[in-house]
Amino acid sequence: LAAWYREAFGHALTRVAPAGRIGAVLMDATQSAGDWSDAPVPDLTVVKLARHQVAGWYDMGAGGQRLRMFPGQFIVVAPNVATTFLMDGPHDLRLLAVPYTSLLGLAGPDSGLAQD
Repeated sequence: LAAWYREAFGHALTRVAPAGRIGAVLMDATQSAGDWSDAPVPDLTVVKLARHQVAGWYDMGAGGQRLRMFPGQFIVVAPNVATTFLMDGPHDLRLLAVPYTSLLGLAGPDSGLAQD
């Protein structure tokens, strides 16, 4: 996610840092209202709203819906899923992108995690 996000939305990034030893990346971003949709990436991504409640249209691969998020709430985006985020106002995010293959390797074959 980090490489794709840098290319698409680099102007919104306020911090990018490694997180742990498995290739995870922690990013902070300040986003304006508008389209913040993401391409499918091979990472499991946890997105936490850091500041400013915000409403918008969300589709994380299971059908879209209108939602309002509040600071401290988070969403989890599965790997290899394109998302649609059409945001009504400005907001700040913290994103944790974990390479799914690394997560599978740590969890082991009996973890019950989907291989894809």
